Amino acid sequence: MGSPEADEPSGVEVNGFTAVLERAGSALVLVVAGEVDMITAPTLEDRITEACTEAPSVVVIDLAEVRFLSSMGIAALVFAHMRAPADTAVRIVADGPATAGVLTMMGVDRTLPLYRTRAEALADG
Repeated sequence: MGSPEADEPSGVEVNGFTAVLERAGSALVLVVAGEVDMITAPTLEDRITEACTEAPSVVVIDLAEVRFLSSMGIAALVFAHMRAPADTAVRIVADGPATAGVLTMMGVDRTLPLYRTRAEALADG
């Protein structure tokens, strides 16, 4: 897939799971919805890799519409942080027990910054 243009989001759908990549200024936003489980986590990881390959200043992974986040999904988020170019900030939008609660309980918030909204993630520094 090529680079997403401002008005051309690019996405995939697997078993009701969607991952749409959108450009927001110099940032890329990956909007994720549905359940991130052992079937869909590899697709999430592929989409994160695609976003990081472009080396934007910020990659925001928006999990606001995620209903379930498995350990494989959490691993994909941590690997995103590890694989991102040094000058790319990875930020996670997570608000609710299926995402923020799990990520905080697992200590992911100590490695990756969590935000309640996409606007907050994009506005930070």
